[in-house]
Amino acid sequence: MLSGECVITQSSNDVVCIRLRDNRSRCQAVEVRLSYSNFASALMRIPAPCRFEWHPENIGKKREIKTEIVPFTLTYDSENQNRERAKAALKPFEKDWWVGHPEDLLSHRNRVKGEVEAYQVSFIRYV
Repeated sequence: MLSGECVITQSSNDVVCIRLRDNRSRCQAVEVRLSYSNFASALMRIPAPCRFEWHPENIGKKREIKTEIVPFTLTYDSENQNRERAKAALKPFEKDWWVGHPEDLLSHRNRVKGEVEAYQVSFIRYV
């Protein structure tokens, strides 16, 4: 049996949301949405209709994080063009299931001091 966390929230449009997160991967495993009345029925052990999303991809896997210095030149192109260029710049670093965050290349806060055209990028993988 896996361990995790459960959070129940309410939204402004009369919907209760129940989220389950896996502790090992830190990924959201399940999100259940139901109306207030159906939530109350479920609390009283009365079957109630709901909508849910199941995300089994990384559940139970260990999440690893690393950072790499990636050469990249941020230009005054459109946001979509810069995002596509950022994805292309990350490709050589995305080996052995590592996945980089293109947004890190689009933020001046990640620029490496002393380097003219380099950014610090976070990479995540699940093993």
